[in-house]
Amino acid sequence: MDILMMGLADLVAIGTLCTLYMIRHKTRELMISYAVINAGVFTVTVALAHAGSTAGAMGLGLFGVLSIIRLRSTSLSQREVGYYFVSLALGLISGVRLDPPYIAFILMVVLVGIIALL
Repeated sequence: MDILMMGLADLVAIGTLCTLYMIRHKTRELMISYAVINAGVFTVTVALAHAGSTAGAMGLGLFGVLSIIRLRSTSLSQREVGYYFVSLALGLISGVRLDPPYIAFILMVVLVGIIALL
């Protein structure tokens, strides 16, 4: 799958997630954080995947990124943690090469759909 198409799909998905957050919580407080974390995870995932990294190296790199995020964040409500998790998952799904490619789109729609319903 072309990385540009996956990047656009990720942009639509994170835009939808941030819009849901703003509508439900009447604040933009964490929208930039969700978008930046998503973009960061997407970028690191694409870089590791295109560098020919093995699954172990990719996992270790992503673990380091996610650990930094956790160590630097303040206490969050369970709802906010849910949005963070979906934001991270969207970045990961769109950054790796899934075969067949439509599986990535389905997974992204499912994640955003679940948070929209709940």
